[in-house]
Amino acid sequence: MRMKLIVYVTFFILGLFLSCNKNSNTTEKTFYENGKLSQEIFHTSDSTTIVYSYYENGNISSITSYINQIKNDFYMSFYESGGVSERGSFRNGKEDGTWYYYSENGLLIEKAQLVAMPMDDGPIAKEMLYYTSEMNLDTTKQIRYVETKSFIDTIYKGELYSLKLKLHQPYFKNGSMDIMLVDDHSKYYELSPEKLNNLIHCKGFNHLLQIKNYKIGHNEIYGVIINYDETGKLRMPYYFTQSFYVKELPH
Repeated sequence: MRMKLIVYVTFFILGLFLSCNKNSNTTEKTFYENGKLSQEIFHTSDSTTIVYSYYENGNISSITSYINQIKNDFYMSFYESGGVSERGSFRNGKEDGTWYYYSENGLLIEKAQLVAMPMDDGPIAKEMLYYTSEMNLDTTKQIRYVETKSFIDTIYKGELYSLKLKLHQPYFKNGSMDIMLVDDHSKYYELSPEKLNNLIHCKGFNHLLQIKNYKIGHNEIYGVIINYDETGKLRMPYYFTQSFYVKELPH
């Protein structure tokens, strides 16, 4: 039943997308040598283009949204047999947000949480989740690149908030790790090499982060772990978030 629900919801979303975007301003078509349709290109505005690609058997291959000729927003690809292969979104040409990957018979087999980063050739992966054929989470394959562990989720004003960070699978195993905190989630996208200052230098791939600047009430920590290679020139970033609550001292 869950498999059918996923398939139905996926194709409902696809149907809405098709109906909304095929009412475009201009349309172009390309064809295979045998005369069959290869692509339909819909220019929905001066900057936005939706491209529908097709297999030679006539089934749709992919739907890709472009803004200023760069992949942005919606993306969906399909198996040649017709089923959905993967679904997600792009930000400035890089995978971003939640991506879903399906088997050819329609089962969700993988889910990834990604963040597009300008400082790196590819996106950051926060975690990768894998599923069994019964749609249960496969804990033997689950990958969380960054582990965050708080000792207490609620503190009183004046206390330090402590957060233990661990990079489970560093890309550069013989390298080093730094931490940079950012103001909010949107700042992940603004990171660039020239902004890599105020770093917290770590010994190994574990660090106890202590926060003393916070507000009364709900607080959210946003940060990036930067894994450097032995030379310090190459780097692989990973991001993390953590929330905690601060109370006033009792009167």
